[in-house]
Amino acid sequence: MFVHMSAAAIAIATLSGTAQAALVQTTMTADNQYAIYADDGEVLTFVGGNELGRLGDPGNYNWSLPETFTFGAGPAIYIAAWSDDAFAQGLLGDLTIDDVNFSTGNPAWRVFRTGLDRDDDLNYPSANEVATQVGIANAGNLWEIPHAGGLNGIQPWGVIPGVSTNNARWMWATQPDDSDPLVGGIDVGEYLVFCIPVPTPGSLGLVGVAAIAATRRRR
Repeated sequence: MFVHMSAAAIAIATLSGTAQAALVQTTMTADNQYAIYADDGEVLTFVGGNELGRLGDPGNYNWSLPETFTFGAGPAIYIAAWSDDAFAQGLLGDLTIDDVNFSTGNPAWRVFRTGLDRDDDLNYPSANEVATQVGIANAGNLWEIPHAGGLNGIQPWGVIPGVSTNNARWMWATQPDDSDPLVGGIDVGEYLVFCIPVPTPGSLGLVGVAAIAATRRRR
């Protein structure tokens, strides 16, 4: 079941009904934490995330090197993200659905501010916990357009290897009266839940074209 919007907008999926699984490939990172969940139309399944805590392997920050996952999903993909409330925060990565690009910053993304704080040393949210937050966002029509900042390569992170420098933008939830919620060490209703829909096979090309058109209009 979907909430229908304009052709260039997103259709946020609910956790009911069935959908044909699409092939999803993603290379993702976050400052500080993220976790990916695949919706198969019935339940959410935890896919993976980055290192818990601030440090990664070998000895880098946990956002310094991205993780790559390949999985099936439909009708939606969700990413929970949260920061350490200090200095900077953001989600960055490449994501394709059946080879159509939906990198972070693509206008098809939406975000829900849960209003719940989550620290960077806590475990990933359970799939049931994220499903509850998705239900709240759907019921209250609370999905928002994320803030899309600069491309991979901006400071304070520099270039994240393995992520495109011409498609992927650092993104986070917007903050009233703050032109750049990526920096400054904030607690923007965390943790956040990001959503990207998995279009039906016949509409996938149309969604990609619409997203490109929306990006051009935004510029």
